Amino acid sequence: MKNCMLMLMLIFFTHQYGAQITSNLNQNNVNATISNSGTFFNNSAISTPGYEVPQNSGKHCIYAASFWYAGLNDNDELLLSAQTYQPNQDLFPGPFSNNDSYNAPEFVTKYNQIWTITSDQIMEHIIHCNDPGYTVPTDIATWPGNGDVSLGVSEQLAPFVDLNNDGIYIPEDGDYPDIKGCMASYLIMNDASSSHGSGGAMMGIEVHHMFYQYESGDYLNRTTFLEQKIINRGAENLHDVYTSFFVDADIGNYSDDYAGCDSSRNMIFAYNGDTNDESVGGSTGYGIETPSLGVLCLSDHLAAANIFTNGSDPSTPITVYNLMKGLWGDGSSIYYGGSGIFGDPGVSNIPTTFTYSDNPNDPMGWSEVTESNPPGDRRIFMSSSIDSLVSQAEWIQNYAVIQAPEGSAQESVNYLIQKADSAIAFYQNPSSDCDLFVSIDELKQSNIAVYPNPSLGNFHISLPHSMNSSILKITNSEGRLVHEKMLNQSTELDVNIDEPEGVYLLTIDNGQSVLSKKIILK
Repeated sequence: MKNCMLMLMLIFFTHQYGAQITSNLNQNNVNATISNSGTFFNNSAISTPGYEVPQNSGKHCIYAASFWYAGLNDNDELLLSAQTYQPNQDLFPGPFSNNDSYNAPEFVTKYNQIWTITSDQIMEHIIHCNDPGYTVPTDIATWPGNGDVSLGVSEQLAPFVDLNNDGIYIPEDGDYPDIKGCMASYLIMNDASSSHGSGGAMMGIEVHHMFYQYESGDYLNRTTFLEQKIINRGAENLHDVYTSFFVDADIGNYSDDYAGCDSSRNMIFAYNGDTNDESVGGSTGYGIETPSLGVLCLSDHLAAANIFTNGSDPSTPITVYNLMKGLWGDGSSIYYGGSGIFGDPGVSNIPTTFTYSDNPNDPMGWSEVTESNPPGDRRIFMSSSIDSLVSQAEWIQNYAVIQAPEGSAQESVNYLIQKADSAIAFYQNPSSDCDLFVSIDELKQSNIAVYPNPSLGNFHISLPHSMNSSILKITNSEGRLVHEKMLNQSTELDVNIDEPEGVYLLTIDNGQSVLSKKIILK
């Protein structure tokens, strides 16, 4: 057991807010445990890792992850929420309540939840919401689009598509959650407690997390994305605000890892520190061919990134804040090279906020490999910052957790860099057959009907209405165009394609909106 305090803190969490909720996000080759305890990718109830790649392999590359938040108020007092492992240490389930309704039974029932939904479920809801006898799936029915103001929470919470534009989430009217990816897990947290396990003072923040995945045959198949919205619901304006993504990245065997960062890609990463990732202490190793793990900040430039080893975790709020700013815990500067401590052998006189910032395959760079550090149980984190977060303002961040499965030890970091570049390009120009972009008028009508599907190559397409001046395209999984046709007034047409078996994307584009449909060639 890596942290014996987990079970003790779980007792506190259960007493205050009901049982911890977990959900599995597993649309692709990653099985990620999502928890509303504030500690992610970890099943803290039984102290086990919760980021399994590949699925059903028993091999994990993250033991736990969480976020740190900090800022100064107008009196320059430090406010901080910095959770590591302990369930509900600094973050609590549900939105911020201005009348302190957190323990009200209605609050617990409504908000002590994780909403996990697939794009297929949403599509079924769009098509069948007006059918007699249709039952709205629970996570769509209870989606927290609107907050219960009687409980002191905001009137608008989770994003949704509002078909009649009345500002009220009513799934029976056809409204539906606005998720990203093929499958998403959504939860809302707050730090509204006068007692934080980190010792930090309450910031008054509400945090919305949307973890999501795409089902794909490429690098996306081992990727989990995250959109984080931080809202200052408190009365105090904050300045010098930092967030940090903290990751205990165990590559199989937790005791033989290295870590580093790539500031040019806004990425932290971990990789095996020796040539064989053995199974040890209840963890299943990856063996000779070991992966590397990366976490990318897609929306912000990093301010800092650092690592520490189990046993040297920061223990006071000011120590955490210093680390978040790219300093040592005592507030002194980090210097490039060697130990990073000025005056030590091999340390330059160049200050930096990024430790082990070079590719470990570069023999002249600064990495744990070139420093010949003994491998160990590493923790890594990266920070981004904004000048201010005034009362009621929000800050939206986007991240990607990626894995490179090929290679051995530090060699896999080269593959990881390639996948990082692909993930960055995808974020800047997303394209997936799980995304459905349609106009409200089109959503009120039936979806495209394609049959037979799967097919040997002959498809009949039935349209909900004529789509004159629209273009029908079919592309393969790599985005190559295999069929194109300009549509006229007809609502029924046949398409024949002679291509290898696989999943293809059919789109109809009228210049303002796009309908999309997966078709399968067998």
